[in-house]
Amino acid sequence: DSDTYATFYESYKEAALGNFAFLITQGKSQRSIEEGLIYKTAVLARENSVTKGTAYYSAVSSSKFEPSNTCDVIIKFSADNLK
Repeated sequence: DSDTYATFYESYKEAALGNFAFLITQGKSQRSIEEGLIYKTAVLARENSVTKGTAYYSAVSSSKFEPSNTCDVIIKFSADNLK
């Protein structure tokens, strides 16, 4: 729709230093600001150059200082403001 924010919701995490997420296109072009995820809390990220009716995906990462490289995370996301 015409929202200017995407929503990310982290329901499971193992990363000691937290996770980050942002919207991307199929071509992996970033379309929202990267936001730190907060466990079991909806987090909004401002969208950039999105088009109604286009499919978007999420990219998720842990901190570059994370001591483990085998952390699992489960998130829900929407290109709409669901908060």
